[in-house]
Amino acid sequence: MCLKPLHGYCQDGDTGHDVLRRRYYKVADYSMRLLVRLLILFILIIAALTPLVMFFMAVYEGREISVGQALVFIFQSVATTGYGELLPFYSYPIKITSIFLMVLGVTMIFMIGGTLMTTLIERRIAPRAPIYTDIVDHVVFTNYNEIVDRTIKLLKQYNVPYVVAIKEQSTAIELLENGINCVNVDPSYDDGLRRLGVEKARVVIASDWGCHKYQHLFGGIYY
Repeated sequence: MCLKPLHGYCQDGDTGHDVLRRRYYKVADYSMRLLVRLLILFILIIAALTPLVMFFMAVYEGREISVGQALVFIFQSVATTGYGELLPFYSYPIKITSIFLMVLGVTMIFMIGGTLMTTLIERRIAPRAPIYTDIVDHVVFTNYNEIVDRTIKLLKQYNVPYVVAIKEQSTAIELLENGINCVNVDPSYDDGLRRLGVEKARVVIASDWGCHKYQHLFGGIYY
């Protein structure tokens, strides 16, 4: 077996199909992160433009509008559905703002819609690693490396249950296909430890990539 900390784990003699498969899993994870970032960006833009629209309306149009009306103006511009009671507009700042919002809306609709569809399709066809385990009286590893791999082989000989925490979805899928029982969690957080079932584990072994040293956790006490 060969280990690649920067690019995931691989088996000796990997084919081009194996490389493409790992890249596919990474693209699936990236699409979800991109969708979340686009939604956050869209919300931030709306939050920033709301007081600006209220200011332009008051100064250049001579009309005081509420936060709700400003949001209606923004969403009507983004959705290009028309303004109704807010018409007519006379000032250039409001006209420029509405044009900007229309272009932004069309762009965001295509970007978010396309990314959303891609994410949904990928989630339907791409295998996903489990995010928790139900086993008890098991050994928990917080990382995976050569020493952990050798330890797992010994545990299997004596039928000792175990689970490995893997942060990257693509790496977790690859290890599962290679017969390694793992869960896609981040063990540095309490929620990740709970999903690993540390309360019901016989031992938790914290391993590190650099030094390959172990720290044993018994009942929440480090030794």
